[in-house]
Formats: sequence, structure tokens, C-alpha cells
Amino acid sequence: YEISITDEQSQTLVIDLNGKIKLNSYEDYIFDVKRCEIAVDQGFGYYRLWLSNFYNNPGYEIKKLLTILLDKS
Repeated sequence: YEISITDEQSQTLVIDLNGKIKLNSYEDYIFDVKRCEIAVDQGFGYYRLWLSNFYNNPGYEIKKLLTILLDKS
């Protein structure tokens, strides 16, 4: 996970950055899916941020992340 944010109640949201360059193969994608499952099973919040979505509309992606963060509090 590239980013981890923990709030006052010790709830953690992990953020996985994904994009074409990072996911060079199907195996890389499967590995990321498994990491998501592991994080959720361990009680972490999980968010996959696709870099192409962020580059095309950063404001929208930031609003989605803020919504997730604020809903957790």
C-alpha cells in the first residue's frame, strides 16, 4: 500500500495506487486484489486509486477520498 491514514479511533484506511505502468501483468493485478482482501480481512478500510482517473479528474478523486475519510469519523 502506498498511503496509510489512521484516525483518532485508530481506524486505518490504506490506499493502493494503480496504473498501467504499475500493473505490468495480470499477475500484478491479482496480487493487488489479494492485498485488498487481506487489508479488509484485517479490519482496514481499502481504497484503490487509479492514477488515470486521478490525472483526468483530480477534484473528483479527492472528493471521493474525503467522503470516505469523513464517513469513517
